[in-house]
Amino acid sequence: MTINGTLEVLKRGEQGFWKRALAWRNARRLLTPTEFGILETAVKRGAAWAPSDAQAKSLLDAARKLEADGLT
Repeated sequence: MTINGTLEVLKRGEQGFWKRALAWRNARRLLTPTEFGILETAVKRGAAWAPSDAQAKSLLDAARKLEADGLT
């Protein structure tokens, strides 16, 4: 993951995307257990949390799945 990926994760956090993603009706069904766990961590820790490169990649993968399901 590049710095751009991490910045995208942080930007989405500031915009409340991860909270909306966690509340999305199909999140648990669409995401892997790892993706869902990292999503929970992102929401719990808030905008001040900086994910590792691997966590940022998982979150962006999760975001793509949820957006394909209609999350905005």
